[in-house]
Amino acid sequence: MESRNIKLLIISLLFSLIVIVVVLFFTVNKNTIYYLMRVQPQFFLLAILFQILAWLIWGTRISVMARMVEPKKRISVREGFSIVIANLFLAAVTPSMAGGEPVRIHLLAKKGLSTGCATAVVLGERVFDAIFILATVPFALTVFQYLIDVKEVKTGLIIGIILFVAGVSFFLYAVARPEKSKKMLSRLFGKIKKKKVGWIERIEEFVDEFHRGGTLIFKKRNVKGMLTVFLLTATSWFVGFLVPSCILLGLGHKPVVIQSIAAQVLLQIIVMIPTTPGSSGVAELGASALFSSFVNVSILGVFIVLWRFITYYLNIIISGVFQYKVLKSVVKK
Repeated sequence: MESRNIKLLIISLLFSLIVIVVVLFFTVNKNTIYYLMRVQPQFFLLAILFQILAWLIWGTRISVMARMVEPKKRISVREGFSIVIANLFLAAVTPSMAGGEPVRIHLLAKKGLSTGCATAVVLGERVFDAIFILATVPFALTVFQYLIDVKEVKTGLIIGIILFVAGVSFFLYAVARPEKSKKMLSRLFGKIKKKKVGWIERIEEFVDEFHRGGTLIFKKRNVKGMLTVFLLTATSWFVGFLVPSCILLGLGHKPVVIQSIAAQVLLQIIVMIPTTPGSSGVAELGASALFSSFVNVSILGVFIVLWRFITYYLNIIISGVFQYKVLKSVVKK
């Protein structure tokens, strides 16, 4: 593991732990013991299974999208699942989870996709995620109407929505206007790599492949394919959104499914703002503010610890172990 990644990991864990300790300090009381005595561990296991199932559906989406851009280069669901697991570590320790994208692009390229098509698949994933989240924002705001008047939350939501829309617009523009994208990238990277022979040709080849891949994903005649990917996207998010409800059941609390889903939609908008590595600290603080409106304060801190462990720390642990085993097998070979 690179020293830079270790530093990012330490920083992200530090931010996360500080906020968790603060939340625990202000929420743990004598009633917390009462709830802890009623713990039902099977629901925590169910929450972990839901999290893993969300990864599996994500891997299925990668497999389907890869087939859309390169029908001859089939990537199995198992391979897609492995790509998801491998990308979780860097996604967890970089702002806006941006570190996961290069990992997925690299692994898709190793499976036989061109770099341009691999990039189209990965950025296309972000587009479908953005469309789903933006489509559910009105529902979330309806549930949390009182938050609209809170200046900090309102500002965070506005910035997050702008970033979402800007990202989707940039992707669609790059797909629709490949020639202009070539000129822009040539000017940007031509100055950096002007001594490299054939660098402009590589950029043009990449843009052509990216354009081809993006067009195959979002072409008008591919309604069935786009609908399949969107359904996989929605299912993956929905399954992941059930994790907090399972944790609440495990703590002897009502699941409050609707409010829980609405809270996570708003939280996704906020954590997409590039602040801390893995949005650590920001995620815990945002979740505390959102869930405090319908979760008993006595278990709020414990709930945040369990939720963050399953949706964040577990990502780091499983992805770290997976990468270590892969690296170890490569070294042996």
